[in-house]
Amino acid sequence: MKAGLLCLFVLAPGLLEAQVVLYSLNGIAPSPLGSVHGYGQVAAGDSMIVRFRVLNTGTASVTITCLSVKNTTGAGFSIVNSSSTPFVVAAGQPMDFFVGFSATAITSYAATLEVGTGTATDACGGTIESAILLATVVPALILSVGAPCTGPDVNKDISFGRIAQATQESCTLSILNPFPQDLTVSPLLVTGAAFTTASANAVTIAAGQSASFTIQFNPATGSVFSGTLTVGTRTYTLAGTGFCPLWSGTSTARRSGAANNTRLVCNCRLRRQ
Repeated sequence: MKAGLLCLFVLAPGLLEAQVVLYSLNGIAPSPLGSVHGYGQVAAGDSMIVRFRVLNTGTASVTITCLSVKNTTGAGFSIVNSSSTPFVVAAGQPMDFFVGFSATAITSYAATLEVGTGTATDACGGTIESAILLATVVPALILSVGAPCTGPDVNKDISFGRIAQATQESCTLSILNPFPQDLTVSPLLVTGAAFTTASANAVTIAAGQSASFTIQFNPATGSVFSGTLTVGTRTYTLAGTGFCPLWSGTSTARRSGAANNTRLVCNCRLRRQ
């Protein structure tokens, strides 16, 4: 990937100097950006996007003119889904931008994120903030799901379908290691009130081999259930629906001589009026 380039930060003429502070965001909570920000491990071919924030803590507005990401080891980092420039940030206000990472070669990657106050002829000059971005690409395991379950789809969703409440459905999943070396998959975790597994929380798979495990879906009520399956660096969404079977119930009128009427009752037990 080519290094992304946006433009960032020039003080409006005649205004007081503004102060720019950078943050990274995990969810909605911002953390001050240190000199190094690690993306951790990313599966080959997967992408990871991190949200960063520029906060103007001064008393004057700033005009965003230059932001750059320069790949120094490999080519994996780029700026994505960010506002076009120039962009004015009022005093006390933030501007968020996003830096993505994706690569396929199994190795480590590095890039430099720079925020500068430049001019029309040197938009990224006068760097005032910078950070090193790091990521490591690890082999991507292949997850397959056996019937009656389906998935995972492009959104990493796995469906257990629709079954009667208070019953159980088991699906077998398989993890293939397509690489020429043994791999340890950790964590291997299942969450969600209706989903369970007896699998250990880590498994070592020989080169070119597969390891299988089972997930049980047991809906206690007639409703929609969700959970997650974490396989190493990837997280999948588990989904299933419990329903109440229809029973044939008999409704008998209280007055003498009234006919008996049969109807369907959806409460998982025979109800008699």
